[in-house]
Amino acid sequence: MITTFRVDPPEDRLTAAITTVRELFSGPDFLAEMELWAAARTDPRLRETLVPVVERIGARLREQLAELFGAELAAHPDYPKVSMLTVEVARGLAFSAPIRRGHGDSALLEYWCEAAATMLGRPAPAGHHTDREHDQVVV
Repeated sequence: MITTFRVDPPEDRLTAAITTVRELFSGPDFLAEMELWAAARTDPRLRETLVPVVERIGARLREQLAELFGAELAAHPDYPKVSMLTVEVARGLAFSAPIRRGHGDSALLEYWCEAAATMLGRPAPAGHHTDREHDQVVV
């Protein structure tokens, strides 16, 4: 995906990056990771083993996020907040998806794209609903 962003940068880089992160956090590998995190909560040996692995993966993820968002967005002083919150929003959506069955994902992602755009001093992404026709998100 990163190569695609380099070769053919999306017109709305912010929304494309956020959507891509959500996709990355939606597969079976991610759900297996969440199961390990949950197990590590009560298993000190697993937690001791898992923490350094998660830290290494996190460092690589931060590099990849900077590439996805692109140099211009990554240079903004609030980019670290946006990238961190993007990951947490994606994790939360992925973690709750089996129970919510995906209800509200698109609306929640849209809200996050709007908030991220505001944080980065950008106009709201094109095509996003401003009338809040879908404010009733299943939570």
